[in-house]
Formats: sequence, structure tokens, C-alpha cells
Amino acid sequence: MNESEPKDMIQRVAELKRQRQRAVLVTVTQAKGSTPRKPGSRMIVFPDGSIEGTVGGGKVEHVVRDIAIEVFASREPKSVTYQLSRDLDMGCGGEMTLFVEPVVTQPPLIVFGCGHVGTALIHAAAPLDFDIIAVDDLVQNANRDRLPEATDIFNSYESEDLAGLPFGDDTYIVILTREHKFDQQMLELCIKEPFRFLGVIGSPRKASLQRQRLVGAGIKAEVLERVRCPIGVDIGAETPAEIAISICAELVSVRRGGPKFTNRPKTS
Repeated sequence: MNESEPKDMIQRVAELKRQRQRAVLVTVTQAKGSTPRKPGSRMIVFPDGSIEGTVGGGKVEHVVRDIAIEVFASREPKSVTYQLSRDLDMGCGGEMTLFVEPVVTQPPLIVFGCGHVGTALIHAAAPLDFDIIAVDDLVQNANRDRLPEATDIFNSYESEDLAGLPFGDDTYIVILTREHKFDQQMLELCIKEPFRFLGVIGSPRKASLQRQRLVGAGIKAEVLERVRCPIGVDIGAETPAEIAISICAELVSVRRGGPKFTNRPKTS
């Protein structure tokens, strides 16, 4: 265990966010009387229970680590106060208040295809607290000048070039390339990875054909049911900007635990 200074711990939290690592940060917010650590002391707890830094060791650290595991599950911060001798049978007679909070990272939104609709989607999703990754094999479609909101850009549809994509249980994926064959190729790549949302632009007929190909590829029915095609909330969208808004509405609904939409906009 390495006891770090508060500034170092803040830098460490920033590093964890960049690396998309789950963690919980524990901060001593108040200390009265004799306590092992003072306000500003910090500790990071990881999902396996390992820690970096310290908020005092002994029983206080043990009980707070248990609370951190609860925060992992609830994703809700929690403040706790202990009178050390009375509540934890510690020799110190003081009182400590600790704030236990999840290290929050923005969920990735991977957009495959950065033509008119893809670009409009990236622009529309930029204020929604997603970490946006743009994927298009055409440099003229996906570049820094055209897509300044993108955290990262991949100029390829080849699987070996996409190994660095941030797939995970909190990943949102939207597939809207310029050709059906690329849509299918990216769908077959992504459906084998963990994700929170996976949607493909298209018509009901296209969705049926995609499903047949995936069944032929051995994809299980319960996984197929998670694929959204057509994608977006039915608002009668026609223009790229309108379609982008309909897709963003569905993304927000999934993120906030809203209703599942069955009516899709007619896009192609």
C-alpha cells in the first residue's frame, strides 16, 4: 500500500478515468479530535478490494472498503461518519466523516460511418457526455477538422485495425456506414464484444436479412434480441440532423433506463 499525497491521488484518479478503469474514491472530509488522518486524505478502492493510498488503516479503512464495494454496485456516492472509539472500538477518540464516490467515466459512443448521418450524430451527441469514437475508412469523412468532438478516430473497417476500440458493458455502438456490406461486417465484429447498446440504421427488411446472417454465424438468440434495427425514436425524421436527434433520443433513453421503443424511423 502506497500512501500518496492528495494531489497525487487526484492525478491518479484522472489517469484511471483516461484508462476507463472502475474505482471508488474515498476522501476524509471532516476530522474532529484524535484521528489517524486529516481532511483531504484520500484512498482509491478497486473492484477486487485492493487499495491505493490510505484514510487511516485499521478498522476505519476496513469498513470504508466494504462501503466502497457497495458504491461499486449502486454507483451512488455516500457520506459516512464514525465516532472512532464508540463505533469502531479504535483507540482514537475522534470522529471522521468520509465521502465515498465512484470514479465516473463517460461511456464510449462508437459511431461506425461518418457520412452525413454519422457526422450529424456526432455533432448532436457531443453535449450528452459520451466519449465519442469515430470510425470510417475514408479520411475525408473522419478527420480532426471535420469531427472535432471525437476523442479518437479510426480510419479503417478492418478488424485488426480496430483492436483498440473501447468495448465494454457501458459502450454504445451505432452502425451507419455507406454500404450494407460494411454495416454487416461491423455488426458481426461488435456483436461478439460486450456492449450496452448496439444499433444499426436501416429498414425492417434489412434487419431481417442481418438477423438471418447472424443466425448463420452462430450468434445466440438472446444476443440477437439486443440489436436495435431500425434505430432511433420514431419522430418522422427525414434529414440527417433529424435522424441524428432520433438516435440520440434512444441513446439517452437507454442510458437513463427509459422505455424501449418499438417504432423506428424509416431510414435507409
